[in-house]
Amino acid sequence: MEHPIAIKFIENKANYEVLAGKVEGLLRELIMDEGINVHHITSRVKEVDKLKEKLKRKNNKYKALEDITDLAGVRIITYFEDDVDKIANIIEKEYEIDRENSIDKRVLENEKFGYMSLHYVASLSKERLRLTENKKFKNKKIEIQVRSILQHSWAEIEHDIGYKGEFAIPNFAKRSFSRIAALLEIADIEFIRLRDELIEYSESVIDNLDKDSENILLDKVSLIELIKSDKNITEIDKSISDQLGWEYDDSYSFIDNIVERNLKIIAEYPQLNIKNIKQIQELLSKNKKDIIEIGVKENEDEKGVPDRGLINGAAISYLIDLLKTRL
Repeated sequence: MEHPIAIKFIENKANYEVLAGKVEGLLRELIMDEGINVHHITSRVKEVDKLKEKLKRKNNKYKALEDITDLAGVRIITYFEDDVDKIANIIEKEYEIDRENSIDKRVLENEKFGYMSLHYVASLSKERLRLTENKKFKNKKIEIQVRSILQHSWAEIEHDIGYKGEFAIPNFAKRSFSRIAALLEIADIEFIRLRDELIEYSESVIDNLDKDSENILLDKVSLIELIKSDKNITEIDKSISDQLGWEYDDSYSFIDNIVERNLKIIAEYPQLNIKNIKQIQELLSKNKKDIIEIGVKENEDEKGVPDRGLINGAAISYLIDLLKTRL
């Protein structure tokens, strides 16, 4: 005979799917609004067969469908471990948290084994449940997991090799498991440190572009900041766009691509002897007219073509093309 809780879940499964999608979408939007870049956000609803297995395994632990807290779930994988706490703040502001069933596995006792993550059991806030379209989610809970990509890697590998938890691991392997967990924790810390150092370097480049550009070496960070701030680059890009009858794109959407391509070309032509930002600034100023001319000439066949636009920083590409013709 079918378990009554399983029957009720089958009847309500569509609502849980909508709930999972709604929570995923809202969290995705809120996280983006906070400027947090994450690896991925996914949602899922428990498979009926797995629920049946759980009901059988737990042997009458659950009296009602609402007692089960993991029927719907959202998983958020961050790039950096300290973003877990930032996302935790968002979740706690937006949802009602079931403290009894939520757990921060990162703060388990030191002797506990493993490399853990943050697990919330949450439901929609009272304000959201007042909305007509949300009334069907009353008493429905959702599990929200947040962890870094390295924590996620640990969990996935641990699951794949089939030794989850301290007591499942043979004694001869425990030392290796502990060492790997420690290395992953150190890696998380070092990635945060590296990120912060790069942010600090980027800020120092911005501060010194106008006063000490000779001492700013040419790299991805410095070239991006130059493209975003240099008047000559903007003037050249706009002039080429106008002469070709193209739209001028000021979104910087493809700046990474154009910078990486130009740095690669500069590296392939050491005879150009471009080492620092001041050299780029001087070459742009000295050759502005010729750069515009070569930019227009290279795109003559597509002059006036609808929906064409010039990528920000194209002036650097045409400067390099010009310099190559002079070698």
